[in-house]
Amino acid sequence: MIAAVVLGALAVRTVTAEYSTGMIRATFTAMPGRPLVLAAKAATVAAFSFPVALLSTSSALSSASGFSPASTPRWASAIPAWCRPWSSGPWR
Repeated sequence: MIAAVVLGALAVRTVTAEYSTGMIRATFTAMPGRPLVLAAKAATVAAFSFPVALLSTSSALSSASGFSPASTPRWASAIPAWCRPWSSGPWR
């Protein structure tokens, strides 16, 4: 939950940083297409955010599975069938 807020703040900061300094004028002079610039910014944020979210989610799931009293964690049945080859553990 906290990571989502941090990543959202990063995305807002990425878009608004150039506007606050006035460097957006140079950006749009070099690349006049506004949708292309915003798409590049979104791709940059996504390229950074996805690995961070993947690592934090996988570490949270792996640490939570250690607290399960049974050998099969309760959330193991919630893993979609197409994800099961990539999930690790005895419940596969």
